[in-house]
Amino acid sequence: MALSVDDDRVRLAVQLAAFAGLRRAEIARIHTRDIEDDCLHVVGKGGHERLVPLHPELRAALRAELARRRVGLPGVGWGSTDPRPDGWLFPSDRPGEPITAGHIAKLVAAALPPGFTTHTLRHRFATRAYRVGRDLRAVQELLGHAAPETTARYAAVPDRALTDAVAGVGV
Repeated sequence: MALSVDDDRVRLAVQLAAFAGLRRAEIARIHTRDIEDDCLHVVGKGGHERLVPLHPELRAALRAELARRRVGLPGVGWGSTDPRPDGWLFPSDRPGEPITAGHIAKLVAAALPPGFTTHTLRHRFATRAYRVGRDLRAVQELLGHAAPETTARYAAVPDRALTDAVAGVGV
């Protein structure tokens, strides 16, 4: 998705929705200690935790943000000597608190074309992730859904998938 946003913070929020499929509340509550070199520790609905592998573009964006803050990643060898300093990725004006999910939603919606939101980016992520391996269970884990039925509503079936499925049935 082509994105021309001047604000690095907003661009990063968009990338977290588009390349990791995160909910707006999950984006808002990312702490610097949740970021590893190859994955992101996410606390989702109901406090359920999951690890989401980092897309190369998202990894680069997170590294750039942490470098800007002079924060190091474990095993990477740059930044400060403390690999897990205290800090929200999206801090609010209130000391020690993250930005709200509603504020993330407003920032992202303002940066996207009409009709796009953090939630539509989450659906886009699910559809594209499903298209790669057609593994609904993997997409379910990535999105943090408890039930595969929920994930099935997120991941659109590609146009030729039904035809290809029938064609693949042998006698």
